[in-house]
Amino acid sequence: MNHTKEEKEEMIESLSKYLKTQLEDEDISRKFADAIHKSFLDWSTPTIDCKEASAIIALSFGFCREDNGNITPGKMNDQIANIVVALYNKIKCRVYAQWEVAKSIDKRVKPNDLIAIYPEIDKKEGFVKYLSTFDVIKKVKKDVNNFDSLGKVLIVAWAHHAPRCINIANELGFNAFIPRCVNLPSEYDSDSSQPWTRDAISYISHDSLSRYKVNRSRMISE
Repeated sequence: MNHTKEEKEEMIESLSKYLKTQLEDEDISRKFADAIHKSFLDWSTPTIDCKEASAIIALSFGFCREDNGNITPGKMNDQIANIVVALYNKIKCRVYAQWEVAKSIDKRVKPNDLIAIYPEIDKKEGFVKYLSTFDVIKKVKKDVNNFDSLGKVLIVAWAHHAPRCINIANELGFNAFIPRCVNLPSEYDSDSSQPWTRDAISYISHDSLSRYKVNRSRMISE
């Protein structure tokens, strides 16, 4: 549910008043309340009709590791991929997909329209560098031809991951939205190889802390 601007302001004001009784400083309480709201309490996402978009950005969520060590997309990325394909069939646009989602999409999107985003390899040490949500969206920005004329983009991601994806995309200059015509997936896979993606409370805690680190850095730099 997306709250109105007035409802958000009312919640922040209520938090600020409570914190003032503890911290005894109005300015600090207000700033901390705002950071708490952005990090832990605001899970809203802007939406548009999918036909308004000119591109799709798909972010992966978890993965599965086979007994031989190979990584496969897993059930959750399969769900994300299925939504991407359904949207693509409606609007026939360029799709930028993190590699786990791209692998699950396979040939269901035309090769010329599917851009897979892969992590970098440290050739000296021989390991794969971790690809964060920020890294994926930044790579997409580099891959987009004529970025300034891109228009609106659809973010397709795990439901609880989507708000952070939207925030990062917009901070990097995208005009990003969630597709109004679909429900983003939220049925967790307890066999995911990333422990924080196996259930809702573990992931929500993880994502909230990730968002708080960003807001903490902003407060320190001010």
